[in-house]
Amino acid sequence: VSSAISQSVASCRNVARERGVNLEVVYPPNFLGNPMLVPATFKRVLRILVDHAASATRNESVRFTVRREDDDLEVGVMGVESNCVADRLKWLFEPASRLEGVRGKSGDGLIQVRKYLDHTGGDVYLKSRPGEPAEFIVCVPIENSVQSGRGKFGN
Repeated sequence: VSSAISQSVASCRNVARERGVNLEVVYPPNFLGNPMLVPATFKRVLRILVDHAASATRNESVRFTVRREDDDLEVGVMGVESNCVADRLKWLFEPASRLEGVRGKSGDGLIQVRKYLDHTGGDVYLKSRPGEPAEFIVCVPIENSVQSGRGKFGN
């Protein structure tokens, strides 16, 4: 998982550098259990998240945090200084606006991400607290845990 995120971050370093965005990856050294995912599809999900996160802001640090929470693998994305990144990613995944203003490969990628999450029982949600930057979180169930989408969007 950590190598897939590192590869995704490396793939958009040029765009991030042009926009003055510093990409950080935080993850524990080991996870218990294996994520239930198809590696190529999961890597595409990560690339899309990293690309949109880097494009959502200028001159800011964006932090990607990988953690295990109960029976899920969670990938959190947040701007260290503002809510721009989390708000942009949340906006892209809201049903009414998901594809408005998003065209070409980017729109196709979002459709594939949603299908992937629906297929695996994954979900997305926004975690926010007053006075702290919001975090956009993508959950993927860990192997052997059967869950349906949980509809965690909220503040």
